Amino acid sequence: MMIGSGLTGGCQKWYSALMDSEMTTLNVSLPKDLRSFIEEQARDGGFHSVSEYMRDILRQARKRATQEKLEQLLIDGLESGEGFEATPEYWDELKNRALQNAKKRAATKKDAE
Repeated sequence: MMIGSGLTGGCQKWYSALMDSEMTTLNVSLPKDLRSFIEEQARDGGFHSVSEYMRDILRQARKRATQEKLEQLLIDGLESGEGFEATPEYWDELKNRALQNAKKRAATKKDAE
């Protein structure tokens, strides 16, 4: 039996997505006690391998870093000065200006050809 061939439904989709991802290898030197700890955590956490456990930890760290960046951007926005109410009229005007700018760029591009 080929690995992954016995999977069905959502598991098969997850496995296929994982296998379609470009995987690379990273070797890390660890003291014995950390290796034992990681192996234990992987086993106790229901992971099929230490690699799967480590990928999960890294995904969580990436998610945390992204969340922290978003929170900092929101704080920066709040501290950037006095705000204004974005009414439906404001959005309509913004959309109209964007459409006009796009038409001007398209006309300029067409004239250049």
